[in-house]
Amino acid sequence: VYLFKPTGAVSIRNNQIKYNGRRLRRAAIYLMGDDHQVIGNQITNQPGPGVVVAAYPESDRNIIQDNQFAALEGLSIDLVTRDHTGARHYQVGDGPNPKRDSPNRRRDTGNNAVNTPRWLAVEFFQRDGQVSLDGLADPGSEVDIYVVDQVSPKTPGYGALSRKIATAEADQEGKFGISLSNVQPGDYLSAIAFGAASPIATHPDYGTSEPAVTVVVRALDDQGNSIETRSATTLPNTAKPQCTSSPVGRVPL
Repeated sequence: VYLFKPTGAVSIRNNQIKYNGRRLRRAAIYLMGDDHQVIGNQITNQPGPGVVVAAYPESDRNIIQDNQFAALEGLSIDLVTRDHTGARHYQVGDGPNPKRDSPNRRRDTGNNAVNTPRWLAVEFFQRDGQVSLDGLADPGSEVDIYVVDQVSPKTPGYGALSRKIATAEADQEGKFGISLSNVQPGDYLSAIAFGAASPIATHPDYGTSEPAVTVVVRALDDQGNSIETRSATTLPNTAKPQCTSSPVGRVPL
């Protein structure tokens, strides 16, 4: 799905988007323009990011929510800056952005440079059956927290947003927090659900942010020592599907 200087807005919902961009490596969905919606899709096995939002000429208030990503060679959501207008950036974006440090960044980054959520720690510990997550985001934004099952070697520290597990609200100071329960040390479900989590923030005036750096949830033993838990895996080497239909054009002998 590639939108280049479109008129109006589109809604891309409830699709399975897989194994695209094999000849020209590119994102599964490339958005340019305002007020697009990408909701409830399964986006997997892409030789690039999941969704890229351009900055030039203008791309604001694009909502990207409730999607599932896997086996990507880039970010799940990539907001491009105006400095990056080369052919490559119109295909695979420009990677993670730094924290917004000036109001002028609003004008030069997709989705008005809505800030990526930042965790207050690199790992969070389970205590009495609960783990409390804390972070910072743009004031008033909604933060969706996802489980990350796989990490991409091309974007160290980041992984595909596999499943949404919770939603939190950032207060007027930009602080958000949430407690997740029913997790047991060594429980397979706890390892899947809370082995690594990454949030994205959505602000009604700006749109959806890039994903945060992943953090690890760990358990403590009786002596207060950290217990090693399953971590997100790297991308598996899966066989690419082969076309079995006959070519449309005549093949020269």
